[in-house]
This record gives sequence, C-alpha cells and structure tokens, in this order.
Amino acid sequence: MSQVPPYADAHISNARATLSAASIASFILGLFFCIPVLTSLLALLFAFAGLRATRSDNPAGPRGGRGFAITGLVLGIVGLVLWAGVGAMTAYVISASAAPRAVLHTFAADLAANNKSAALAISTSAIDADGFDKTRTYIVPFGAYRDLTCTGAYVGNFNGSESCRLTGTADFAAGPHTFSAVVINDAGTWKIAGFHIW
Repeated sequence: MSQVPPYADAHISNARATLSAASIASFILGLFFCIPVLTSLLALLFAFAGLRATRSDNPAGPRGGRGFAITGLVLGIVGLVLWAGVGAMTAYVISASAAPRAVLHTFAADLAANNKSAALAISTSAIDADGFDKTRTYIVPFGAYRDLTCTGAYVGNFNGSESCRLTGTADFAAGPHTFSAVVINDAGTWKIAGFHIW
C-alpha cells in the first residue's frame, strides 16, 4: 500500500492559497446574467482585479486563476451587450406603443362609460355598433371600470399597416380581467381594430 508523501499535500495547499479570489469571483459573477447589468459590471471589475493579481510582475507575487479572470471578463462583456440589447428593445417597444396605448385607454374609458359614438370614432370598421353593445353588455357585471394596464406589446405590420397588439389586464370593481387589443395606424391616426376581454 503506497502513501502520498506529505510534501505533496503542502504543495496542493500552497497552490490553492495562491489562487486569486478576484478571478474566481469574476468567473462566478460572469455566469449569472439574472440580475440585469449589475452582475456583469461586477464581473468586469473583479476580472480587472484578477488580471492585475495574476500578472507575473505582481509585487506581492503572482497568483493563479488568470484563466478565470479572462473568462469572467468575456462573460461580463457578453452580459453587458445582452442587457444593452434587451434595454434598447424594451425602450423601442415602449416608445412605439405609446400612441396605441393612449388610444386604447380612451377606448376602454368610453366603453365603460357607454359612450358609443366616441368609442366608434377611434375605431376601424371592424368594430361596429353591434360589437360595441355586445362587449358593453359583457363587461357590465364586472362593476365600475378603474384602469387598464398593458403588460405586453407587439409592434409590427399587419396587411401593410403599422399595427400594435396589446395585452394586459383591465381593473374593475369585481376584479381584474385579461384583455387583448389590436390598434392600427389608419392614415396617420391610431384606431382600435379589435378588442377582446374575458
């Protein structure tokens, strides 16, 4: 039966002690994209500290973990690029859907107040008086209308017209109800082309 010489354990222990904590922290933070921007920024900061600590001319003596620092640096950059893309896309959707959301809010208030002529004036021919009456009859049991919250927006083209599909919840006295609406740009004016609530 062979035994590992005692000096081998001491060598392993010393190697572990010289590993750069900043390099390891950078690598771990770089793996987590779950907290927008923050973990990626921290990964970059720790990567630079880890690269500095693992330089061969480090006055305190070089430490191990340069590979971890480089990986953390790359992951941090990738994370920042991804979150910048998400932020840009979110800003675009919020900006592009602002006018359609405003028209939808007006339409929902007119529907709740049974103001048929005003609601139809901001609607396409897809919503007629009969459709308005049916939707109005359907929502009466929900109680007083309070507000409408858009939680999703898809901006694109539909049959050659700029359109926006909005989803979310409409709040009534009896509780919230899910809605879906289509708003199209009709010759420069946003109009409701479809509204469903359940």
